[in-house]
Amino acid sequence: MKKAIEDNLKVLVGLPWWAIGRMVDLVWLEFGQWHRVRTFRGNWKVVGDWALHLQCSWRIGGPQGLLVASDDRFCPAGDPGKAPKKWKWDTGPTRFDERVKSLLPETAEGFGVVQKARGNRFRGVQLKLTNGLMIEIFPSDTLDREGDEPWRFFQPSRKSNHFVVTTQGIRR
Repeated sequence: MKKAIEDNLKVLVGLPWWAIGRMVDLVWLEFGQWHRVRTFRGNWKVVGDWALHLQCSWRIGGPQGLLVASDDRFCPAGDPGKAPKKWKWDTGPTRFDERVKSLLPETAEGFGVVQKARGNRFRGVQLKLTNGLMIEIFPSDTLDREGDEPWRFFQPSRKSNHFVVTTQGIRR
């Protein structure tokens, strides 16, 4: 598992990480050069050379400590003790949305350039970036359900195989 993860993610070394976003509970990270592509509905969107889609636990830290983490998606922006009435985590705004905007200042090289990509036998990933940033991805349950997909790595808008880490192993 560790070797397969590292063999696939090594293409990120030397590439900038320049985007993070979410749709409901899925978080995406974009790496490399950005490209403008058409969606299946005919609209335009911007994607990177490579993307990680996360549906498991993750965190991003820097020299000053933890910057943003997966559970921030489920907390309201601002004072968590004063959630607006009828607030829903899936539409936000969330603490994730707020922290991504304020704590990850974008530079000419994106948020940082990937220096190392490490995997582990527990299906996890650690990406070390310039600027002292660290992205850690760690599936955090032991459920073995068909179709579960903690994370996937792929080239957006290209017809290529996806590297999919599931609860039952790796799927391409």
